[in-house]
Amino acid sequence: MEPTQNNYKPQVAQPQSPPPQVLRTQNQQQTVIPAASLSANPTFNEASDLTLDTQVYGKRIGAALIDLVLIFILLSLTNQGGLLEFSFSASGYNIHAGPIISLVGLKGLITVIVIALYFIIFEAIKGATIGKLAAGIKVTKVDGTKLGIGGVVVRNISRIVDGFPYIVPYLLGMIVMSTNNKRQRLGDKFAQSIVVNSR
Repeated sequence: MEPTQNNYKPQVAQPQSPPPQVLRTQNQQQTVIPAASLSANPTFNEASDLTLDTQVYGKRIGAALIDLVLIFILLSLTNQGGLLEFSFSASGYNIHAGPIISLVGLKGLITVIVIALYFIIFEAIKGATIGKLAAGIKVTKVDGTKLGIGGVVVRNISRIVDGFPYIVPYLLGMIVMSTNNKRQRLGDKFAQSIVVNSR
């Protein structure tokens, strides 16, 4: 009797590519990002589901109010305006009501510098001001990565434009935000940045 041939061939499991991740935006548009590209891009630092929620209009207003109070306190302590002014005299240290914000002469220049530095320093280091941290939002590039110092400077210097007409602060910026899905004011468009939920 001749021995029978065994034609059995073991099946080798084929490696499967990891499923792609989906980047969702509020207008239901989806951007598919292959998982392999994510592993090669360690700077992508969004949440695990890669959801960039830019619908934070109310939170941005709340954060702005917190920042405004802190700026007033900072200006008061540096005697550049704010809600109170501090001064020394022969009778001691005096505290009295002061102008809300002074934009005249050297004091006005220092006021603008103090306000700009507040936003630039915190957003460059933490990605958010104290108000934004309290509200649970942060500033990123449109792809979710950290906004560089150049973008932070452009974004905040543009507050001069977004703040127009000044009598109603940020009226132009709020109008622009309400007309696009990413809720970008002009400064965000110039810097290619967005404000998203951080928690």
